Amino acid sequence: MEVRWNDTPRHVWDTAMRHAAWQQNWAYGAALAAMGRPVHRAVVLDGGEVVGRAQVTGRRFLRWIDVATCTRGPVWAGGVDAAMRREAYRLLHATVPLSRVRGVFFTPEAGAEEGATLRAARLRQVMSPYSTAFLDLTAPEDALRCAMRGKWRNRLCRAEEAGIAIAVAPATPGEYAWLLMEEAEQQRRRRYHGSPPAFVAAWQGRAGRGDGVLLATATRAGERLGAMLFLRHGAGALYQFGTTSAAGRAANAHTLLLWEGMRFLRRRGVERLDLGGIDTVDLPGIARFKLGSGARVRTLCGTWC
Repeated sequence: MEVRWNDTPRHVWDTAMRHAAWQQNWAYGAALAAMGRPVHRAVVLDGGEVVGRAQVTGRRFLRWIDVATCTRGPVWAGGVDAAMRREAYRLLHATVPLSRVRGVFFTPEAGAEEGATLRAARLRQVMSPYSTAFLDLTAPEDALRCAMRGKWRNRLCRAEEAGIAIAVAPATPGEYAWLLMEEAEQQRRRRYHGSPPAFVAAWQGRAGRGDGVLLATATRAGERLGAMLFLRHGAGALYQFGTTSAAGRAANAHTLLLWEGMRFLRRRGVERLDLGGIDTVDLPGIARFKLGSGARVRTLCGTWC
């Protein structure tokens, strides 16, 4: 088995990683690189066959400590067994092309069962498991509605009858700059951390063909009630963030925004919508909203080093 770093053309990477998480998207790494972060892409081969790929990003702390992170990766080819994954983790850990690296952190796109493989690779868990919510958009629309929780579906029905107009379309940074500012203020006010809002535009400027930012807006009688931002990448999409006014909350605009966003993405061939993390302790209202939509929770195996 061997690891080759930074010799994969972008078009090959984009095709191979079409179903990967956003953090393994080429444009994600390119945006970080434009911000001064080191980014390296690995291909793991066994007998000349590709068995896995991983995008690794670097970060410096205290001016002299370098760490490398592989978030929601590596991405494995079909049929790669635990023994091969174990060896791949060890090789990736040992060969990351960063000087003065003090740690290589993996947060795989896998459940708790991957822990045994990671321990066998002599890695240890350093962060607890992370749960995220997914919507399978390959299902028919009536099946998606049936999967919703009753109260959530009832709110959707009321919103559909409330005279709210929903527009979903690709957007330029200038068209969603106001939403980025609102999200930055919301993060400050509610004391939570997400992707820096400005990173969205940096990613969009490097997104592949067919990928990019979708803005969903809700209005009624000329008044903006709320908006949502979705990032399309390959066969997947990510709900990035959204905002709703007091009038929008009273009219359940956020529920209708998500539903129309789901429909728009589904019609354009997106297979999976990632609604992001589930935090029932600090953000229970947001967790209930995501789960009520019919999303399924997937708990990943945590971060290992």
